[in-house]
Amino acid sequence: MLDKLKNSGSLNRNQILTKLEIRANFDKEKIVESANEKLEGVRKIKIRNIILEEQVFTLDNEDFWQFFTETLNTEPERLFKFWERTKKYY
Repeated sequence: MLDKLKNSGSLNRNQILTKLEIRANFDKEKIVESANEKLEGVRKIKIRNIILEEQVFTLDNEDFWQFFTETLNTEPERLFKFWERTKKYY
């Protein structure tokens, strides 16, 4: 799994936010709202800042990975497929 995370590459801000909104009807405000509701303390601050400020997203960012897989209950394989399709089409 670690190799897959490290080799997944990166997405720019526009790619990931566009894909999330088109495919999941999940814009950045909803993502931040979800983080505010489900997370606490430093972890909440990190995720909010990643979503609102980060220009490049990577799956090997532990906070980002945990937010999608644990907080939003996204299965890892589904997240990898989402990531690959987003790199290819957006």
